[in-house]
Formats: sequence, C-alpha cells, structure tokens
Amino acid sequence: MVKSDLKSVGFRLPKKLVEKIDAEAEKNYRDRTGEIINAIMGYYQLEKEKKEILEIMGELSKKVEALEKEVNKLKS
Repeated sequence: MVKSDLKSVGFRLPKKLVEKIDAEAEKNYRDRTGEIINAIMGYYQLEKEKKEILEIMGELSKKVEALEKEVNKLKS
C-alpha cells in the first residue's frame, strides 16, 4: 500500500488491546498501523466470505429438500 493511499484517522482503543496489537505487529513484522489495517481488511474479507457461504448453504438446502421430495416419491 502506498502512503498516498492512506488517510490519517484518530481513535482511542483500550490499553490492553493496543498492547495486543503491538505484540502481533512485532510478530508479523508490521507497525501498529499495518497490523490494524490487516485486521480490518481481514474482517471485511471474512464477512464477504461468510455471506457467500450462507448463499451457497441456502442453495444446497433447497437442493437437498428437492432430493428428499424425489426420494419420498420413489418410496411411494
């Protein structure tokens, strides 16, 4: 990410959370900002994937119901 793509924001976080972020950032060879960006981007990616999975599960449920109906017809 290029520095010109970034916009400065300010917000407060609990001290314990900042300590956790800093520890993770050090482990991942990032600074605090990089770690927070990574976490937020990961969150939104997971939300997108969760939505996609739920849509697929809905489609699969419909297919299972249709198959169950067909099986019941064959049993009759």
